[in-house]
Amino acid sequence: MIPLEPASSLVALSARRGEPCSSHEQGASEPVSLADIQLLRGLGAERLICVPMRTSKQIVGVMAFGLSQTQFARMDKRIPWLVSFARLAASTLEAWREAHEHQKRIEAAVVARFERQAHRVVHEAGNPLGIIRNYLTLLERKLPGSSPLHEDLTIIGEEIDRVTRIVEGFSEPQADAGDTDLNAMVREMISFYDSALFAPRGIAVELALAAGLVRFVGDRDAVKQILLNLCKNAAEALSQGGRLTIATAPDVFEGGRHYAELRVADDGPGLAADVLQRLKGDDREQPVGRRGIGLGVVTTLVTIPGLARVRSFQF
Repeated sequence: MIPLEPASSLVALSARRGEPCSSHEQGASEPVSLADIQLLRGLGAERLICVPMRTSKQIVGVMAFGLSQTQFARMDKRIPWLVSFARLAASTLEAWREAHEHQKRIEAAVVARFERQAHRVVHEAGNPLGIIRNYLTLLERKLPGSSPLHEDLTIIGEEIDRVTRIVEGFSEPQADAGDTDLNAMVREMISFYDSALFAPRGIAVELALAAGLVRFVGDRDAVKQILLNLCKNAAEALSQGGRLTIATAPDVFEGGRHYAELRVADDGPGLAADVLQRLKGDDREQPVGRRGIGLGVVTTLVTIPGLARVRSFQF
């Protein structure tokens, strides 16, 4: 960074005057500025020519050229060419800056519009979710104390609360970084979703959960959403008589960190090459028809921090 005040260096002088300046203009008695000495040393040169980068509106910078004595002696006729080149560079830079600022304004407008929409969705969705939650409470009160339906209503209530948090996360994302028993969470979700996702399709679900506690610290709702999306993808892909295996491991060491592992495998047809490619690229959130959406959501949600790995085999 070279200050323009006072205009003691050639760079500052060129910017102030709006015209080329060179070291030969300084008389032998005039002191050479420290900035010029550093520029000459950095460029490995004996002489310095500075040309302002002008647009029709302003000076956006200064080009500094380091030359040998021989090159400097031949530069007089080339100064107009350097001036034209500097103007072209200045116009290009100014156009890029304006385009960049325009893009930033567009992005800010899109973000603002999304935030307004998110707040509206949160407000409108909150009412029916609250009504459903109240009806569940009324149903629980009407049921006999010994009814097994109490447990089912509790699970439904927890899922409604999770949906509420997901909806609220559109406007104010907040991660629940609590300590969670992974095995208990898997058992709870499979007991709840088996009758809806797997039993009607004749799909067998096998739990290969590690003995003892498998705990993780992170966003419980995000992990539940990950498991739900993987289960839905498997249910859509598997045919009658298919098998889904869900396994856990308590302490997987990789990349210098310890992880709890959640592994979901099925004996379905596998993933097409283009789907795998989408999961690896930046467009992983783009849906591939209806199938494959869940995997894109999974790779997006694994930020707790964690790792998502996909293996596909053709059966």
